[in-house]
Amino acid sequence: MWALLPAAQADVVYTSPVDLLLSSVHVSGHLTAEAGRDLGTSGVNVATGNGALTAGRNVAVGDLTIYNNLTVTAGQNLLVSRSLVSGASTVLSAGDMLQMGGALSAGTGLALSAGTALNGHRAMVTAGTSASYVAGGALELSESITTAARSISLDAGNSMSLTGSAFTAGTSIGMTAGTNLTFDGQVDAAQVFGATAAHDLRLSGSIQTGRGTTLTAGLSLTLDAATFQGGVAATAGTTMAVIGPVTASGQASLSAGTSLAINSSLNVGNTLTIAAGTDVTGSRASITAGTHLGAFADRSLALSGSVVSAGQAVNFQAGEGIHITNSSMAAGTSIGMIAGTDLSFSGPLNATQNFSAVAGNDLLLSGTIRAGRGTDLTAGVGLTLGATTFEGVVTAAGGTTLSVIGPVSTSSHASLSAGTRLAMDSTMDVDGALALTAPDAIQVAHQVKSQQLAVSTDHLRFLIGTPSDYGAFDVTGRAAFDGLKYVTVAFDRDFDFMDGLAFDLILAGSLDGLNESLFSIENLDPFFRYVLTIDADAVRLSLMALDAHGVPEPAAGLLVLAALTAAAWTRARRHRP
Repeated sequence: MWALLPAAQADVVYTSPVDLLLSSVHVSGHLTAEAGRDLGTSGVNVATGNGALTAGRNVAVGDLTIYNNLTVTAGQNLLVSRSLVSGASTVLSAGDMLQMGGALSAGTGLALSAGTALNGHRAMVTAGTSASYVAGGALELSESITTAARSISLDAGNSMSLTGSAFTAGTSIGMTAGTNLTFDGQVDAAQVFGATAAHDLRLSGSIQTGRGTTLTAGLSLTLDAATFQGGVAATAGTTMAVIGPVTASGQASLSAGTSLAINSSLNVGNTLTIAAGTDVTGSRASITAGTHLGAFADRSLALSGSVVSAGQAVNFQAGEGIHITNSSMAAGTSIGMIAGTDLSFSGPLNATQNFSAVAGNDLLLSGTIRAGRGTDLTAGVGLTLGATTFEGVVTAAGGTTLSVIGPVSTSSHASLSAGTRLAMDSTMDVDGALALTAPDAIQVAHQVKSQQLAVSTDHLRFLIGTPSDYGAFDVTGRAAFDGLKYVTVAFDRDFDFMDGLAFDLILAGSLDGLNESLFSIENLDPFFRYVLTIDADAVRLSLMALDAHGVPEPAAGLLVLAALTAAAWTRARRHRP
């Protein structure tokens, strides 16, 4: 049964072996209340000195004002409701659970501790110096506000959940959870903010700091719709995911022990560094850095349908593959990619200075590539150019092979080289000098245009697919061929041979390094013969049907061949625009 106590004066000590109720007590001095079992308050209770309330089991307090220090201790549960005010320090301790609501205010420090769970709903907590929350088990605050002139610390032996809550501190704010930590609210720390979870950490909301934010998860870390005023360093022991828009006004560093996924926008005002122990992935992501942007994966780096931009340089590196599809990249200075195995890129790319891509194995590129000071592509094995438009000088080297499989054009010079074979299996238009180098063979299946041409190979091979689509060089200036041992003209096996066809294999301002003895023809219909003409500026191949012209006498044959060649040349020669 409760012991009901009226108003009192001077220092007062209330004790009860069972229950104790403080009802509208006013003490001009210190207030001490001890209950063997439960202790509670009703009405407005005031003491001008210190206050010490203790119960063997439960304490329920509210509307209590202590002018000096306040200590409330419950052997089991502690419930704080309505208003609790102290002029100096406040210490609230529960052996089991602490639950609070209403307003708690301490003139200096405020310490809340619970042996198991600490819960707060719509609580307003204010400390003149520092505020601390300690829970042996779970700590949960919802729609609550904590303000401290100095620091705020929250520690939970188990999980921590802070939703719809705000924390403001004159120095630092720290949160530590023994298992999972979930934060969705506001943080304003004049110096630093740190959140650590032994297991998973999930954060969203607005974070403002003077010196930066540190987020650490023993397992996974998830960022969802978060704004950081200042820098942020986030580290996950296993996986990390950006699933909502994230912005940081300073620099940002994201690091994951295994995989890191960006599936929303990530906008950083300064340098952005992304690192993963296995893979970095992104789908429909927007990744922006005010200065430098670096992404590093021990295994693979893959982006699809994404936008990447940096005020200065972009640097991507992967121990294995880099695969960027249907994505755009832009940098104020340079863009560099290095893949330990394969590298593929498709989409627009814009680098004010340089673009370089290096693959340990195969490299595949397509899209629009703008590089003010040039593009440099290197593959350890095969290099493939799909439908690509280059603005600037292009240098491409394949360790073994290089293939052009889509229409390729460039506004300046281009140099293509391969360790063994080079295949021009689509058209190429170079508004400058073109150099093709491959020791074993160069195959040309479609028209290649350039201002100047330098070809270096043992074996040059022209493929003829149709009368209007076949391998050929169209060069405005000089075309030079170095080291040639063989030139082969190969007709497609399904080619429809017709009498009088002529093929301009090479048109140039001048030719160097060719002679008729180098040439051979493959897959020629046995009912046709050919005439090869090498002039100072052209190489032409003409076809004649044997049944149409018969076998002329040697003297007459020369006249027939000359006439047929002239006629064919008039009908089928490709004219430059």
